[in-house]
Amino acid sequence: MVAGDAEASLFEGGLAELQSHLHKEHLAKNLFDTVIEGVLSLVAQTQRRIDDTCASVGGLWIHLVFFSTMQVIAVSVGLREHTGNGVLAATEYRWWFLLQDFFHLGGGIVLLTTAVGLLCVVTHRFQAIPALTVQHLLDCGCPPMAVNTAGGLMASEPVGMHILNKGFFIDISKAVAFALLLLAIFLTQLFDLLNGRNVGSSLGEQHSFSTAGSSGGLSGGGGLGDASTSEGGACDVMQMSREERAKLLTQLIEMVGR
Repeated sequence: MVAGDAEASLFEGGLAELQSHLHKEHLAKNLFDTVIEGVLSLVAQTQRRIDDTCASVGGLWIHLVFFSTMQVIAVSVGLREHTGNGVLAATEYRWWFLLQDFFHLGGGIVLLTTAVGLLCVVTHRFQAIPALTVQHLLDCGCPPMAVNTAGGLMASEPVGMHILNKGFFIDISKAVAFALLLLAIFLTQLFDLLNGRNVGSSLGEQHSFSTAGSSGGLSGGGGLGDASTSEGGACDVMQMSREERAKLLTQLIEMVGR
C-alpha cells in the first residue's frame, strides 16, 4: 500500500513537471511568435513608407542623377577639347572658364554622392535587419532552427530604396559599379587628352623635319625652292583639321614601316 502511494506520488510529480515544461515551451513559443510578428510588422510598415517616398521622388532622383552625370562628363570633355587637339584648341582657355568648370564639376560630384549615397546607406542598413535580428534572438537563447526560419522569412522580400516601382534597388554593389563607370569615363578622357597632346607635338616635329628634308631633295641647289619649302615646313600642325592630321599620321606610319 505504501509502495503504491509512493508510485502514485512519483507519477503525479512527473506529470506536474511535464505539464510545467510544456507550459513553459508553449509560453516561449508564443513569445517567440509574438516577437517575430512584431518585427515583421515593423519591417513591412517601414518598407511601405519607403515605397511612398520612392514613388514621390523617384522621377526627380533619376533626373538629378542623369543631369549630374552629364555635368561631370561635359566638364571632362570640355577640358579635353580645350587643352588637347580638339575642336576648341584654338580658343583660349580663360580664367573664368576654370571657375565655371570647377562649379559644375564640383556640383555634379556633390549631387551624385548625395543622391546615390543616401539611398545606398538606407538600403544597406535596412537589409542588415534580418541578420541583426537573428543574432539578437540567438543571444537570447531562442531555438536556432526557429531563429533561422524567421531570418529566412524576413530576408525573403527585397527591402530598401528603389526606383521604377521596385524594379531597381539602390544598394552598395550598384553604387560601386556606378562610381567605377564614372571613374572609367574620367580616365578615358584624361588619357585621350594626354595622348592628343603627345601626338600633336610629335606630328609637328616630324612634319617639319620631313618637309625640310623634302625641300632639300627637291631644290637641288635652288635657293628659291629651299625658301619656299622651308616656309611650308614651318606651318603649324595645330591648325590642320582632324582628317589632315590623321592622314599625315598614316603617311608617317607607312614611312616608318618601309
